[in-house]
Amino acid sequence: METIIGAKLSELTAEEKKNFGLSYGIKILGPISGLLTDSHFGEGFIITKINGINLESMEQLENEMKGTEGAMIEGIYPDGTHDRYYTRGFQV
Repeated sequence: METIIGAKLSELTAEEKKNFGLSYGIKILGPISGLLTDSHFGEGFIITKINGINLESMEQLENEMKGTEGAMIEGIYPDGTHDRYYTRGFQV
């Protein structure tokens, strides 16, 4: 569990990947603070892509966010609905 971009995060387990039909993703465990407070993300949201790139590890997430002030974040909610957000104003 790591805190990056204002939330506690974890790579998906094998069981979670199977349940959601995914082979990659980072799950928001909470709490959500900073920029993400206003971005409609919630606990359980699974980030699947950053700027259109499949998100396969915490290291990849950190690398994609370094030095940027914004990103298109795509993902799936625990109920299976998909969404995307453009977030701005953060530094990792």
